[in-house]
Amino acid sequence: MPRLTYGADSALTPEQVIDAVKDFSERRAEVWPIIDRYEVHEVTKDFADVTEGTDALGRNFWARERYEWPEPGFVRATTTDSNVFEPGSSWQLRATARDGGSRVEVVNDRTMKSDPLSRTIGFAMRLTRFRYRNDLKRFLTRVEGRARR
Repeated sequence: MPRLTYGADSALTPEQVIDAVKDFSERRAEVWPIIDRYEVHEVTKDFADVTEGTDALGRNFWARERYEWPEPGFVRATTTDSNVFEPGSSWQLRATARDGGSRVEVVNDRTMKSDPLSRTIGFAMRLTRFRYRNDLKRFLTRVEGRARR
């Protein structure tokens, strides 16, 4: 699958965005629109090992990913195991200060497994790339709503 890049603006500070991405509590599924199931294996101050899944086509598509935040305003998730993505696939999110809020940029760099279903999912991801930006906007809107409370 080719690299997908997309972004959105938010009223949140970069720190608030990154804190929400690094929140592996029960609130995670509430703010991330595409997460239907997840399991936290380990969380430290430097990384998290998490399996997350999305239900589609009557199945759960999942990826176990190592989240790292090596610098302020940046989170990278690298696939260690998955039923659709090759290990080493990744996505990353960068939040930078902008106009009293932040600009959030995502790079989704996935390599699909070679089985027919994974390749079909990769093709569907390319066709529906606009959905990823919409999911990012929904995530940011949900986090903004929580921040106002």
